[in-house]
Amino acid sequence: MIHGEKRLEAKFHILNSQFPIPNSQFPIPNSQFPIPNSQFSILNSQFSIPLTT
Repeated sequence: MIHGEKRLEAKFHILNSQFPIPNSQFPIPNSQFPIPNSQFSILNSQFSIPLTT
């Protein structure tokens, strides 16, 4: 039982270390949000292909 508890504790510690994400990851450069329209048109063409088949 104690060994299993230690494993759980380790998992929670790993989770906790993932939650305080550096603030630098949150202010994502605006250039990533305005995705070029060409990427959306490529997506549209990929969706239309399975629809027509």
